[in-house]
Amino acid sequence: MATATGNLSAYEQERERNVAANKAHLAALGLGDAVKAFKACRTQAEGVRKRPRAPAEPKPPPAPSSRSSRSRGPPPELGDLPPELDGRTLEEEEDGPGAFAEKLKRPSNAPRLTEEQMAKLDALEQVSCAAVTEAELAALELARDDLSTQKTAGGWQAHTKKGTSLWGEKRQILHMAAPKHGLRWPSWLGKIESALPPMGTTPAARDQTMYAIERAACGLGLDYRAWPEGVGVLLSNREGASPRPRLLTLGSDTEALRREGQRLEHRFGRDAGNGWAYNHALNKLRLYQEKVLKELWDESPTAPSVRELEDRGVMMGVAVEEADDEEDVPLSRRQNRDKAPTPAPPPYAYREGERVEVRVGDEWRTARVDNVNEDDETYDVILQDGDEEEGVTTDRLRAL
Repeated sequence: MATATGNLSAYEQERERNVAANKAHLAALGLGDAVKAFKACRTQAEGVRKRPRAPAEPKPPPAPSSRSSRSRGPPPELGDLPPELDGRTLEEEEDGPGAFAEKLKRPSNAPRLTEEQMAKLDALEQVSCAAVTEAELAALELARDDLSTQKTAGGWQAHTKKGTSLWGEKRQILHMAAPKHGLRWPSWLGKIESALPPMGTTPAARDQTMYAIERAACGLGLDYRAWPEGVGVLLSNREGASPRPRLLTLGSDTEALRREGQRLEHRFGRDAGNGWAYNHALNKLRLYQEKVLKELWDESPTAPSVRELEDRGVMMGVAVEEADDEEDVPLSRRQNRDKAPTPAPPPYAYREGERVEVRVGDEWRTARVDNVNEDDETYDVILQDGDEEEGVTTDRLRAL
């Protein structure tokens, strides 16, 4: 196409000269026809449409790999658990995790209280050691009604504006309901708060922890709003089942109860409060147990941890039943059945309740490990003045 040179810019004129020079050079080399043929082939190839591939047929679902007889029928009905099995938790295979299940957390490696230590602690106050009676079951329902009906309008937001504590008010309601309905109220509930470091940085946090401990000691358990009604630590571990609730006592196996809560999170949904459902309360009781053991008998917990027991195939409170068929037994258990268990080394440098020093800015401050975050291997600590530091890495901690 002819274009008036006067209408072109200096750049376009230079481009036209370069194109003409390139064509002349190709013609001198005898490559002009080859270039035209290449362009024609490319144009033809671009015009060919690819044949669409037929969609792949869906693969059938894989057949179940387990031959365990427990998965062949409906889950067993538990009913009321006998006292000797009250501390057990169910194996997850019995009815499987629910729709909101979370990955089962790794069990704690902290040493548990021995049977003798738990018995000595419970002997200090026998009031909460006997099983819950029928009359107390009715009293617990009345107490639940008091806690559910006597609510302040506006919830915690209204308390925040007023500078008061919602959990403090709940504690007051429970304190009045206990003698009114004849609930058990062990004396150590009045000692644990003053005997331990501050439970949180705010009065509301301290009240929330103590409210959970007091509820559990009365027989109301440690439940969570996202779990089904009646499900909770020391309550029921299955929806629809109504076993007799257990009481939190001075000699309770806190590590076993913590594992019970982890299994509930695995089945019914994670505690979005990261510990307020049951973990903080059990941590405080564990610290108080260690304090009493040290002061009265100069002892510390020495029983195998939950992790050691589960590695050896033992559930909390009851041994894992042997499978009917040899093939039902996991290969690792068959290989190690006759071997003496070897305790696994603790994967973390510090354990819950241990006193440490944490670097805050340019200074080292005394603190206590409040929680071990096993997912990212960090620690939540409480400083000596009551402040909290969450997600502390090991490079900011050192032994006291």
